[in-house]
Amino acid sequence: MEGSVEYILKSTLKGNVRDPQSLVDFSLPNSLIAVVKKAMALEPDHRYSSVLELKGDIQKYLAGYSTLAEDSNLYKEFKLFIKRNKATSFVSFSALLVIVFISFYFIDALKKEVNETRIASEKAQSAAAKASSLLDELTSTFLEEAELASKTFIYQYPSESLARTLDQSQKILTTIPGHPVAQEHFIYALFIMQRFDDVLRSPYTNNYPEISQLCEKYAPLISAKT
Repeated sequence: MEGSVEYILKSTLKGNVRDPQSLVDFSLPNSLIAVVKKAMALEPDHRYSSVLELKGDIQKYLAGYSTLAEDSNLYKEFKLFIKRNKATSFVSFSALLVIVFISFYFIDALKKEVNETRIASEKAQSAAAKASSLLDELTSTFLEEAELASKTFIYQYPSESLARTLDQSQKILTTIPGHPVAQEHFIYALFIMQRFDDVLRSPYTNNYPEISQLCEKYAPLISAKT
């Protein structure tokens, strides 16, 4: 008779076992269904080798671990770990979110800083290029005017030519103190203008020892006249 103990035993021996889920009205966990199916498997190799092994699998299920009866994987193990350690997992996840947020914040700040540095560098390079161009133009103008002045100041407007030469050379030396041509024109302009004391006070005097000696000789005479 269907439903009798004898019928159930015979059906079990033949492997005609109903799915455990069909016997209840509520949903059974897949892990528990796997344990039941393994315990009632027809082939001995597919069943638990002992009651202790079955007991161990049930205890694993109750403790929240994967069982021998199911095909576990890394994803399932991770889910079970989260389920077993909800509080710790929540704290860890929250900390991870904070770390990610802070990382994104600092990465964004770093990107902005790099961008600002790049813009500042480009502006500095542009300014340096303009300054270099202006300096080249100023130097070229100075050299042209200095050469012209050196050829004409004796014959035409000596005071104006010397004053212009002195002014241009000072502008160059303010930017490039070691400019040799500017130093030379500066010292000689002062000397020709009989500003001997200014020549002696100049930081470039030591580069022109002969001019320096002449200034030391004639400076007292100029001072005596004034």
